[in-house]
Amino acid sequence: MAKRIAGFLAAGLFLVAVVGTSRADDQKDIQGTWKIEKGVKGGEDMPAEEKDKITLEFKDSKVIVHGGGGDKPAELTLDATAKPKTINITPPNDKKEIHGIYELKGDSLTICFAREGGERPKEFKSEQGTQVMLIVLMREKK
Repeated sequence: MAKRIAGFLAAGLFLVAVVGTSRADDQKDIQGTWKIEKGVKGGEDMPAEEKDKITLEFKDSKVIVHGGGGDKPAELTLDATAKPKTINITPPNDKKEIHGIYELKGDSLTICFAREGGERPKEFKSEQGTQVMLIVLMREKK
């Protein structure tokens, strides 16, 4: 199950390549390594032992999911002018683009996204029986 969740995150995680009118400060502020504070997929909480094994590294216009057998960078784009702010993730290996929303507040980053090719969520929630994932990340201190 950890590999499945890590794969979903890797295929989906998300943000940073500035496109169109996205805010440069969001791109700059997202850089670094983040730990999963909370993860929910289809209404089910991610077990603590699984989320503790995964970190996300935002570097330039890519996100890399470390842990769970991933470590392949995905391309990210964000639009900070949308309400809520949007994120698109282009995973490696020609998989379908992943659409999501995000909220960045200091050292906390919340991302909600649909599985590959799914419809972009409109709210920050993952309901039972859906393929929507909600993650809350905290910046790792250096």
